[in-house]
Amino acid sequence: MGNKSSKRKQQSQNVVQPGHTQPARTVMKLETASKFTSGNTTAQSPASAPETPFFKPLPSPRHIRLVDLRCTENQIETRYSTVSLDNAPKFFALSYTWGIPTQRDLELRMQAPVIPVTENLTGAMYFLGTIVPGTYWIDALCINQQDDAEKSSQVGLMREIYSAAEVVMVFLGMKSEESTIACNLIGKLCELFQNGTLDLEGEALHRSLSVAKRYPFEDKKLRELGLPLTKAIDWVALADLLSKAYFHRIWVLQELVMARGPILAFCGSYQLPYAALQMVQRVLLATGWNFDMRQQADERGRQLEMQALNFLPVATTLMRTPGKKLDLQMVLDMARGFLATDPRDKIFALLGMVKEVEEDQGMARLLQPDYRKTVQQVFTEVTGAFITRGDLVLLSSVERQEMRQIAGLPSWVPDFTATSHNGSFARGYAAGGETPVSAVWTPGSSELRVKAFEADTVGAIAAHSCGSRYNDSADPEQVLLEAFISAARTLGFGASDEFDWLALLAQGKSNIGIDALWQTLVGYGNTLRRTPMAQDMRKHFATFMAKNLARLLFDKSEEVQKRLVAIPNSLNLLKMGDPDIFTAECVDNLSGNRFFFTENHQYMGLATQDLQVGDKVMVFSGGSPIYIVRETNNRQGHYQYIGDGYVWGLMDGSAASDKNIRFTEITLK
Repeated sequence: MGNKSSKRKQQSQNVVQPGHTQPARTVMKLETASKFTSGNTTAQSPASAPETPFFKPLPSPRHIRLVDLRCTENQIETRYSTVSLDNAPKFFALSYTWGIPTQRDLELRMQAPVIPVTENLTGAMYFLGTIVPGTYWIDALCINQQDDAEKSSQVGLMREIYSAAEVVMVFLGMKSEESTIACNLIGKLCELFQNGTLDLEGEALHRSLSVAKRYPFEDKKLRELGLPLTKAIDWVALADLLSKAYFHRIWVLQELVMARGPILAFCGSYQLPYAALQMVQRVLLATGWNFDMRQQADERGRQLEMQALNFLPVATTLMRTPGKKLDLQMVLDMARGFLATDPRDKIFALLGMVKEVEEDQGMARLLQPDYRKTVQQVFTEVTGAFITRGDLVLLSSVERQEMRQIAGLPSWVPDFTATSHNGSFARGYAAGGETPVSAVWTPGSSELRVKAFEADTVGAIAAHSCGSRYNDSADPEQVLLEAFISAARTLGFGASDEFDWLALLAQGKSNIGIDALWQTLVGYGNTLRRTPMAQDMRKHFATFMAKNLARLLFDKSEEVQKRLVAIPNSLNLLKMGDPDIFTAECVDNLSGNRFFFTENHQYMGLATQDLQVGDKVMVFSGGSPIYIVRETNNRQGHYQYIGDGYVWGLMDGSAASDKNIRFTEITLK
């Protein structure tokens, strides 16, 4: 890693130089900061482009355009060729972010069309054309962005394009003083990681804090490691690099996941192997230094998200999947936090990675990228096609109403532009027992028909709920305490209130209500998740409740104090278990959900914040969780889909296997 010219020269010589065929030459002169032009042609609108040499229709759906890119002192020189992807010459593929259009955007003028070139792409072209000249595939230059038919066809080839590339070149941005500092710090961190000075043993252990304790973000420890001190600008510079717009872009996932050759990242004149970024991500997350870096940035008035720390684990997980045959729901779920200028790209950017499209020709034809379709059509088609293959899991991806941005979507279709959703109960349960999935959707329809039975009706609902990861609503302790109190007073099972329940727990005893409550809160019974043994979990639950009842209620009244003190063996509660373990087990289930009781059988459960009293608790044939639906006024048997959930006593399929239960067809609108 470095920025010396000798190293750059060596790097460019070491990279295989792809060839090109049938060049058509264009020059972009670097004359001003606001415009790049070539020749003496006049500007014309992109609408006139199709008959120009560059934008002539491609000979076949398997053909692509390539750009031979080279730079001299004051100009970018490009030569274009049209080749078949089946016998294309060696080429590089550029992975970058277009950037936000500004007045400083440039125009690449050919014989007639004007191709908008953002400032970020211009920087990439100039840098790579100087340091690593060669033949490139660059989406903004190689696809006629004004032709929806061509764009749709070429997007469908991007998986193969990035797989065929000799090297995938990642351009993070132009060189700056801070990027140089950040790259130097990355080099130091990687060296410490590789030589074992930074020992991350224990980083993957469940809720382990051992690494963070070994490496506190303190001047003494950083000095021992030979790293910049806590207040040094280096840490803010690194946070800025990890916040680059590149790490927000959804197309990048496919570009990196499908790469078969090396992946080289460039920031200014520094070359960063992708593995170096992975190492830094591991170091920062294991030590917890990312929180300290964010604090340092905040103190300097800079809000830096460090999205790379979310991006890199997702990309790495997808890249490591055997054979890169990825599950559609997993990819859609993991990509929720990434951005796309065109909402349809939230689907199109991922289809090339998923096994369902590769294995099912009918699904592949239906989901072929097509920019002539509306966003609503694209989202509905991918959801309907996936569900009718025999998997209801995408129903668990439907987000709360307040998070939905695309109008006109059926209630059962997720809005994939929403950056998050609940989905805590999507897999690992068997509420539907051994019944098969029964779902019918017809292309072009907004209705989904499923077989279901009504298990109960939503009755009482808790007043509070936790927002996403506890960020935007009540404290988790308050929510859990409310659930404990309401369950104890509503169900009792031989006890009158929460203090009686604590007394039972202090004696190492329990009842069906206590066990139902803690199992509901942790989503107990998930076959895909390892949860502590029931006896241990009950102890963690007891200590959590005792400590928080004492903390939150002790000052409420003298009567409360007396009740707490009067609990036999009350001190046992405070040392019986680990409250942090209980909280950690609850975190995913509580995020965005609300505790409730059913009306008839007094089940307790968790479901989306959008649920209302009177909503129906349904078990769908072949479903993993339970589902919440709401009757519509216009037609019997037609429902609005609200979300999935967990109801204690229904998740193991015992209700679905009852011989007296009959599944009937309902319609989701």
